[in-house]
Amino acid sequence: RNRRLNTPDLLDQLPVLQELLHHLLNCKIAGESVKLYIAITDGILNLIDKHFGMQHHHAVRALEIYRKAGEQVSLLSEFCEICRGLHHGQGQKYLKIKPLPESFLIAMEEYVKETPEVLALPYTSV
Repeated sequence: RNRRLNTPDLLDQLPVLQELLHHLLNCKIAGESVKLYIAITDGILNLIDKHFGMQHHHAVRALEIYRKAGEQVSLLSEFCEICRGLHHGQGQKYLKIKPLPESFLIAMEEYVKETPEVLALPYTSV
Protein backbone atom coordinates (compact mmCIF):
# COMPACT_ATOMS: atom_id res chain seq x y z
CA ARG A 1 0.00 0.00 0.00
CA ASN A 2 2.77 2.45 0.89
CA ARG A 3 4.32 2.05 -2.56
CA ARG A 4 1.28 3.72 -4.10
CA LEU A 5 0.92 6.62 -1.64
CA ASN A 6 1.60 10.19 -2.68
CA THR A 7 4.08 12.37 -0.79
CA PRO A 8 1.66 13.97 1.73
CA ASP A 9 0.13 10.59 2.57
CA LEU A 10 3.57 9.03 2.96
CA LEU A 11 4.60 11.84 5.28
CA ASP A 12 1.53 11.10 7.40
CA GLN A 13 1.72 7.29 7.25
CA LEU A 14 5.41 6.60 7.78
CA PRO A 15 5.77 8.39 11.14
CA VAL A 16 2.82 6.37 12.44
CA LEU A 17 4.45 3.13 11.30
CA GLN A 18 7.77 4.22 12.75
CA GLU A 19 6.12 4.95 16.09
CA LEU A 20 4.53 1.49 16.10
CA LEU A 21 7.90 -0.09 15.31
CA HIS A 22 9.52 2.00 18.03
CA HIS A 23 7.02 0.68 20.58
CA LEU A 24 7.56 -2.87 19.40
CA LEU A 25 11.34 -2.59 19.59
CA ASN A 26 11.20 -0.99 23.02
CA CYS A 27 8.88 -3.64 24.37
CA LYS A 28 10.00 -4.50 27.87
CA ILE A 29 9.82 -8.25 28.38
CA ALA A 30 10.25 -7.64 32.10
CA GLY A 31 7.25 -5.33 32.00
CA GLU A 32 3.61 -6.10 31.50
CA SER A 33 4.03 -9.42 29.70
CA VAL A 34 5.90 -10.88 32.67
CA LYS A 35 3.34 -9.50 35.13
CA LEU A 36 0.56 -11.07 33.07
CA TYR A 37 2.47 -14.36 32.85
CA ILE A 38 2.88 -14.43 36.63
CA ALA A 39 -0.78 -13.54 37.23
CA ILE A 40 -1.96 -16.21 34.79
CA THR A 41 0.40 -18.80 36.27
CA ASP A 42 -0.88 -18.05 39.79
CA GLY A 43 -4.45 -18.37 38.56
CA ILE A 44 -3.68 -21.62 36.72
CA LEU A 45 -2.19 -23.14 39.87
CA ASN A 46 -5.32 -22.13 41.79
CA LEU A 47 -7.49 -23.56 39.00
CA ILE A 48 -5.64 -26.88 39.08
CA ASP A 49 -6.08 -27.11 42.86
CA LYS A 50 -9.85 -26.71 42.41
CA HIS A 51 -10.25 -28.63 39.16
CA PHE A 52 -10.77 -32.11 40.53
CA GLY A 53 -13.74 -31.05 42.64
CA MET A 54 -15.48 -29.03 39.94
CA GLN A 55 -18.77 -29.74 38.28
CA HIS A 56 -18.46 -30.97 34.70
CA HIS A 57 -19.25 -27.67 32.97
CA HIS A 58 -16.74 -25.83 35.15
CA ALA A 59 -14.11 -28.51 34.57
CA VAL A 60 -14.59 -28.19 30.80
CA ARG A 61 -14.04 -24.41 30.96
CA ALA A 62 -11.02 -24.88 33.23
CA LEU A 63 -9.54 -27.34 30.73
CA GLU A 64 -10.03 -24.83 27.89
CA ILE A 65 -8.31 -22.13 29.97
CA TYR A 66 -5.42 -24.45 30.77
CA ARG A 67 -4.96 -25.34 27.10
CA LYS A 68 -4.98 -21.69 26.06
CA ALA A 69 -2.51 -20.81 28.82
CA GLY A 70 -0.21 -23.55 27.54
CA GLU A 71 -0.33 -22.09 24.03
CA GLN A 72 0.34 -18.58 25.35
CA VAL A 73 3.25 -19.74 27.51
CA SER A 74 4.75 -21.39 24.45
CA LEU A 75 4.39 -18.20 22.38
CA LEU A 76 5.80 -16.03 25.16
CA SER A 77 8.74 -18.39 25.54
CA GLU A 78 9.43 -18.24 21.79
CA PHE A 79 9.26 -14.44 21.91
CA CYS A 80 11.74 -14.30 24.80
CA GLU A 81 14.12 -16.60 22.94
CA ILE A 82 13.94 -14.40 19.85
CA CYS A 83 14.70 -11.33 21.96
CA ARG A 84 17.65 -13.10 23.57
CA GLY A 85 18.91 -14.12 20.12
CA LEU A 86 18.68 -10.54 18.90
CA HIS A 87 20.44 -9.35 22.05
CA HIS A 88 17.47 -7.04 22.70
CA GLY A 89 17.63 -5.54 26.16
CA GLN A 90 21.19 -6.61 26.84
CA GLY A 91 21.92 -6.68 30.51
CA GLN A 92 18.26 -7.32 31.19
CA LYS A 93 17.31 -10.44 33.08
CA TYR A 94 14.79 -12.60 31.29
CA LEU A 95 12.28 -14.68 33.17
CA LYS A 96 12.62 -18.40 32.51
CA ILE A 97 9.32 -19.36 30.94
CA LYS A 98 8.49 -22.97 31.71
CA PRO A 99 5.90 -24.94 29.76
CA LEU A 100 2.83 -26.07 31.65
CA PRO A 101 3.09 -29.74 32.65
CA GLU A 102 1.51 -32.10 30.13
CA SER A 103 0.64 -34.45 33.00
CA PHE A 104 -1.77 -31.87 34.41
CA LEU A 105 -3.48 -31.56 31.03
CA ILE A 106 -3.87 -35.32 30.77
CA ALA A 107 -5.25 -35.59 34.31
CA MET A 108 -7.66 -32.72 33.66
CA GLU A 109 -8.86 -34.34 30.41
CA GLU A 110 -9.45 -37.64 32.22
CA TYR A 111 -11.43 -35.89 34.94
CA VAL A 112 -13.63 -34.18 32.35
CA LYS A 113 -14.26 -37.54 30.63
CA GLU A 114 -15.18 -39.24 33.91
CA THR A 115 -17.26 -36.46 35.47
CA PRO A 116 -20.98 -36.71 34.70
CA GLU A 117 -22.35 -33.77 32.73
CA VAL A 118 -25.51 -33.53 34.78
CA LEU A 119 -26.89 -35.22 37.79
CA ALA A 120 -29.44 -37.72 36.55
CA LEU A 121 -32.41 -38.16 38.87
CA PRO A 122 -34.98 -40.85 38.31
CA TYR A 123 -38.20 -39.56 36.74
CA THR A 124 -41.36 -40.01 38.76
CA SER A 125 -44.75 -38.89 37.54
CA VAL A 126 -46.94 -37.02 39.95
